[in-house]
Order: sequence, then C-alpha cells, then structure tokens
Amino acid sequence: MPDMQLIFADQTIPRCLQKSLFLAGPSPREKDVHDWRRDALEFLQQAQYDDLTVFIPVPKERFYLKHENDPSWTYDNQIEWECRCRQIADAIVFWIPRDIQGGMPAYTTNIEFGEDLHSGKIFYGRPDNAEKCRYLDKRFEEIKQPVFTTLKSLLKYAVEQLGNGAYRENGEVFVPFFIWNSLQFQSWYTNLKQAGNRLDEAKLVHH
Repeated sequence: MPDMQLIFADQTIPRCLQKSLFLAGPSPREKDVHDWRRDALEFLQQAQYDDLTVFIPVPKERFYLKHENDPSWTYDNQIEWECRCRQIADAIVFWIPRDIQGGMPAYTTNIEFGEDLHSGKIFYGRPDNAEKCRYLDKRFEEIKQPVFTTLKSLLKYAVEQLGNGAYRENGEVFVPFFIWNSLQFQSWYTNLKQAGNRLDEAKLVHH
C-alpha cells in the first residue's frame, strides 16, 4: 500500500489497510471556517506516512468545498459511518480546537470522546486556547496518556504507536490493530482458517 488512503464519510469501508487513523473532533459548521483536518492531512503527507489509511468524517465534496454534500449522503448514514469507522480504526485521534462562537463548538465530539475514552486506541490534544476542555483533559490524564497541545505532535505520536501496522484485507479490516496483534486473536483466527472458515466482519463491543 504505497499511497496514503483517504476514506471520506460518503465512501465505503476500504477492502484492505495496513494501519489507520480516524480524525475525530469538530467539523466546521460554516464554509468560511477553516477545517483543521486539512492541516492534519498536509502534515501526514509531508511526513510520508504512505501506508496509512485516514478516516475523515466529512463527505468528500464538502471537504474539498465543491458543493455541500453528495446527493446520496444522509445524516443517518453519517452517524452510522462514524460509529463504524471509529470501531475499525487502529487509532482514534481527537484534536479539539473548540471555539464556540467561531463555529467549532464540538458538541458531538464530547459524546464520541466519552464513548472512546477506554477503547485502548485513543489519542487526544487541543490548542492552548481551546475552550472548555478542562474536563476532557482531566479524564484523559486519568488513563495515563499525554495531552498534546499541537496537532503535529499529536499525529506524530499516534502514528508512531502503530509502528508498521499489519496488512489486513476483506473481513480482517474490521479488526483494529491492537486486537489483531494479540496472541489470543491470532490463535483464534488461525484455528478459524484451519477449520475452513473465514472472517467476513467483526465488531469491537467492549475493551
């Protein structure tokens, strides 16, 4: 997988991946508000993380400011996609530049942060001037993980924790790396294949 693979909210789950990030955090509510995910992608591309799959929870055309949304996009589909891809991702990177009056209130982000806090694959940061992040900081510190104050350092740390990742295809892409890399899973999966079965899908229920 030589190129970085971008998966937007109106696209299907990839058939294969090596290692993956979900860029969680607030999305602009107005077109004139800068999307921090563009900065994230620019850094990841410059750093040449070419074997990386990046889940971007914004419809593709909207992200590139071509028009509002693909006609097939629905709000319900957006929610389903986000929940599924956060489960699939090897790492969930929360960057929260909360600016309530500036069009980045991050209300939905609060819910997602709570859901993923004990997922075993969450990374978190916010700029020093982010509003109302004190509670998130405190909860994240309780799980003994660093809180980053720059987007670049957050992304660099998250990708480094994934190492080389592991190639997965078809139903295997539904298994996040920390599960895939465990002896328990590999033992179970080896027995599954030796019995003539295959893995079509998986869901991380609890960690």
